Amino acid sequence: MNYFKRYLRISPFSHALWRACEARSLESVKLKRPILDLGCGFGEFAGVFYESSIEVGVDNSHLDIEKAGNIGKYKRLMLADARYMPFKDGSFRTVISISVIEHIPKTPEVLKEVYRVLSKGGQFVFTTPRKNFTRLLFYPRLLRLLGLESLAKNYEKGINKVFKHYSLYDEEEWGKLLSKAGFSIKNLEPNIGEDIAVLWDLCLIFALPSQLFKIIFGKRLVLTWKLRVNLLNYFFYKFTKRIRGKACNLLIVAVKPN
Repeated sequence: MNYFKRYLRISPFSHALWRACEARSLESVKLKRPILDLGCGFGEFAGVFYESSIEVGVDNSHLDIEKAGNIGKYKRLMLADARYMPFKDGSFRTVISISVIEHIPKTPEVLKEVYRVLSKGGQFVFTTPRKNFTRLLFYPRLLRLLGLESLAKNYEKGINKVFKHYSLYDEEEWGKLLSKAGFSIKNLEPNIGEDIAVLWDLCLIFALPSQLFKIIFGKRLVLTWKLRVNLLNYFFYKFTKRIRGKACNLLIVAVKPN
C-alpha cells in the first residue's frame, strides 16, 4: 500500500513522512484479532493503515474519539486512560499503539495495564521515538556546528515540550521496562533513521499553517495538488528504502508469555 501518498492527502509533509515510515515497518507484523488501538486519536493512522475495521479504539480525548467515529475503522470507541482501561483481563490478542506511549507519564503503569488486557501469547506492538533522538535533528546539528550548544539544547527541549514527550527510552531501557512488566521481546528495531529525522525537522516549519488551521477550525489545511503529491511520493520511495544512520524511532513487538 502507498502509505506516504495517502498520508500526504491528509497531513503536512513532515507528519506524512514520519507516519508512512511507521506504517511501512508494520507491514511485516501480523496483527492478531481482537485488536485494541491504544491512543487512537482522531483515527488518522487507522484511516490509512487498516484495510478493515478493528475491534476497539481507546483515547483520553473526547473530541478525538468523536472524530475517530467518523472514519469507519473502529467497531467500538471508548474514552479511557491508558493506565486504567475498562476491559476484562485477557480481552485482546493485539494491542497496537503508534507514537503514543511517549506522551504518557509513568510508563510502567501503562505496560502493566497493557499486559493485563492482553491474552496469553498476545502481543503489544508499538512505535515510539528513541531517547535523545532530538540530537540528530537538523537544527540542533546546525546550531552545534556553529558552536551554539545552549541554543541546540533549548531547541531539543522545545521539540519535546511541543510534542509532549514525557517518556523516551533507548533500546536497553525498553528491554528492562518490558521485562519487568512480564513481556518477552520478539522484535525491537529502528524504523526511522537520522536521515528521515533530519528531513522531518527541516520541513517541520511548513506544517505550522496546517496545524494552526486545525487548532482554529478543527481540521488541517493540506495542499493536495496532484503534482506535489506525485513528486514527493517519487522521492520518498526512491530514498527511504532502508534505514540510514542512527535510530530515531523504534518499532517494538513485545509478547505476553503463554
